[in-house]
Amino acid sequence: MAETTDHTPAALLDRAVAAVETEERRTTAERDAMQAFRDRVGELSPASQALRQGPAAVHSSPRTTDGLKRVRAQYESTVMAVPHYEADYDESYTEHVQQEFGPDIATMLVHGGVLERRHQRAILKATAESITSREQLIEALQREQESVTGLREPTCSVATDIRNIERRAGDDSSAKILDGYRSRLEVLEQRCHDLVDQRQSEMVTERRELLLPISGPDIPSYVYQELPVSYPVVSILTELMDTARVLQNRLEARHVDRSKA
Repeated sequence: MAETTDHTPAALLDRAVAAVETEERRTTAERDAMQAFRDRVGELSPASQALRQGPAAVHSSPRTTDGLKRVRAQYESTVMAVPHYEADYDESYTEHVQQEFGPDIATMLVHGGVLERRHQRAILKATAESITSREQLIEALQREQESVTGLREPTCSVATDIRNIERRAGDDSSAKILDGYRSRLEVLEQRCHDLVDQRQSEMVTERRELLLPISGPDIPSYVYQELPVSYPVVSILTELMDTARVLQNRLEARHVDRSKA
């Protein structure tokens, strides 16, 4: 028998939290790998001035003459060795340093030979920037997890209340009970509005703090690519508002019908 996916609000929000945790774990692994790469590059001996100027090169150590090859080896054994590299990137060394450090550093790393001091400084500077960007992303993912986790209970509570009203508002309910249900649904719909406002405010703040362009992807659309919706919290709450509104109209119609009877 084929496995069915649980599409309840609780299940979808649990999947969202799991997706954030996975992304945070992978980003942390990348940050740690970048730190290891930075430390190893810092330990390499750059070529001396004499080596760069000429004949002394034949007497120099392979540790200086093949310096950029050693940089590549360290990059491949750290940054490109994270467990999820193939699944998330599956790029060659050339492709990855181009994406990670930009064309100038990538050209030097791929086509250069001798590791000069200026090269080493440039690599360390670019690596430090990559580490910082991942640390900022880790913090953003932690805030995202806190946001979704914090909204899980109130969202699921509203979903349960609406589901109970839908189940209990049978044809034999009195006019007074129907009025009570309609009033409760109005409260629940407003609660959904408030939670959506809270969530959207948090996302706007996050985009501003990360300096993300309005037209570009934000944290949810980046993290929840494998989920059926890119904004699970807002999607669930919007659907709950629609359900509450439909129920209110249905109960109102039944109330009118009974008044005419």
